[in-house]
Amino acid sequence: MKKLPFFICLLFATICNAQVTPPPPGDGTSKKETYTKVDEMPDFPGGTPELIKYIKANTKIPEYVTKNNVEGKVFLKFIVNADGSLSDIKVMMPFEGCKECDEEAIRVVKSMPNWSPGKQGGKAVPVSFNLPIKFSK
Repeated sequence: MKKLPFFICLLFATICNAQVTPPPPGDGTSKKETYTKVDEMPDFPGGTPELIKYIKANTKIPEYVTKNNVEGKVFLKFIVNADGSLSDIKVMMPFEGCKECDEEAIRVVKSMPNWSPGKQGGKAVPVSFNLPIKFSK
């Protein structure tokens, strides 16, 4: 695998159009209490510019992409927990024909440092987050 030479796209769909999922009573750890949009959204340390730098520096492009001269996106969904840790990392829309791209996108997100958690009413809460990562030659 080669280092990803170009990082083209980061989209944050949850920031634009999501609705707040009201939590049921509890201690804040239940998956049913996960929000999709909150007063203060979770953030990578240093913000979006640092997230882009991190992904660019830590993503390796699979051989499939360079050999076939193709590009595509992997759409991930994960939870930024109330402590800033990431969990439940899942591929929501794979890169057609490139299982290695899907695996690489998951690996990179798993390697990320803790984020600043999302907050609702001043309290840190778990928030569902979508992140597409584009692979190109």
